[in-house]
Amino acid sequence: MRRIILLLLVVLTGLAQVGVVLADDYIEGARLASRFTVYNSDDGFGVSGGEVGRPVIIVNARCYLAHSQVIAGVQVIDLATGMAVPDLEIIDWSGLAAAHPSRPADIIAPQFVLAGDLAADGRYQVRIPYADLDAFDDVSVDGGDPAWAPHGDPAPAILDVEVLPAGKMVDNFGRLVDDPDAGYTAPPSATGIDKLFDGGRFALTPEIPEDSDQLGASYDLTLQVDAMDLGWFGAAPGRFQLDLEAGGRVTTDAANLDLAGYNDGDLSARIMMLPGRTRYYPMGLRAAVGYEADEEFRRTYVTATGQLVVSVPYVERLALAWHRLLGVNRVFAPPFVSGAVVYAEAPDADTPAMSRFELEVGWIVPVAPRWDLGLAWQFFDFHDDDLDDESLFEGYLTYYVDDDRDQGLRVTLEDGFRPAVGDVGKTLLFGYLVEGF
Repeated sequence: MRRIILLLLVVLTGLAQVGVVLADDYIEGARLASRFTVYNSDDGFGVSGGEVGRPVIIVNARCYLAHSQVIAGVQVIDLATGMAVPDLEIIDWSGLAAAHPSRPADIIAPQFVLAGDLAADGRYQVRIPYADLDAFDDVSVDGGDPAWAPHGDPAPAILDVEVLPAGKMVDNFGRLVDDPDAGYTAPPSATGIDKLFDGGRFALTPEIPEDSDQLGASYDLTLQVDAMDLGWFGAAPGRFQLDLEAGGRVTTDAANLDLAGYNDGDLSARIMMLPGRTRYYPMGLRAAVGYEADEEFRRTYVTATGQLVVSVPYVERLALAWHRLLGVNRVFAPPFVSGAVVYAEAPDADTPAMSRFELEVGWIVPVAPRWDLGLAWQFFDFHDDDLDDESLFEGYLTYYVDDDRDQGLRVTLEDGFRPAVGDVGKTLLFGYLVEGF
């Protein structure tokens, strides 16, 4: 009943706009709100702070949109990762009523509210594929009724999502106006220690190798020190990020290489760009200083790294086809290739330097709603002519025990050479992953 009343009011609102040329009044845009409610005023429908209890994105667009078209066509991109937001859904909409060539008195110029896996302080873009939707340039009077004027440009609309300010709401024309209720409070930005842990990640995986009574625990810690928007590189958004990272493995017997322990970490400065049209393909540069060591830090190298990382386009379409077949709705990044020059200073005169060129190919992809497959291969070309070229392969399959995907069973295979440790052989591991932050 509420939906029927809403649609009737939308039609009346549209009829009240007879004689208005929409092209002069309508503003495309997207706003991030932590809550929302529908309101009715002299300007038509709009949205502001309300009682939903989760972040939403309010979008005003120049197109006709059925519910199924939004879910299938419109993308919300998380600019921190370059990936589409999963579990996207429309939870409300309004708009202007106008005559459409095939849908008389249908809703166009919609204002729709999208929910999904959003963060209250996230950075997003909305991409609307005009080439695949019924889009318009204008709504004007034709014989006393609002009429549709087709959109001539098939280029997609790319809308930067801005935070809805406190005390404001978005009217039906996309304009920012005062909220008469003034009940909305903009989400606060993280500061201090909260900012350090915002976007951070900690993972711990207790492990048991096949055919061995040795025990181990792999760890991985990432903390975001700072991040800032770099604006635009051509058609691609850019981002600078400063991270602290540490990882490795500790074991019950460091001398037993049935399960080799190791430690590494660095302070990384990254410049990331997100080129692409229908899908972003992240790429970037990374500069880092850090360390790599064996388990007991008896052999520790100080490292400096310069790295270029690019995505491999189109390969992810195989995974998307697989996801459609199984009904999987999981976000993931495309495969990547990276090349790095690593300076690794030897700890003493008797230890060979590990400076090298490093090539890496990898991909982490969901293969089912609760299953992830991770693959990585690294090639090491050492500058020291006395050292042979080496490589390391690591692959894992994780089954998450719940829908939060923060813990699960993991099987890992590693084979090859690890710098600062040496030849680790081929090891099959069984573990249990726990993630935090």
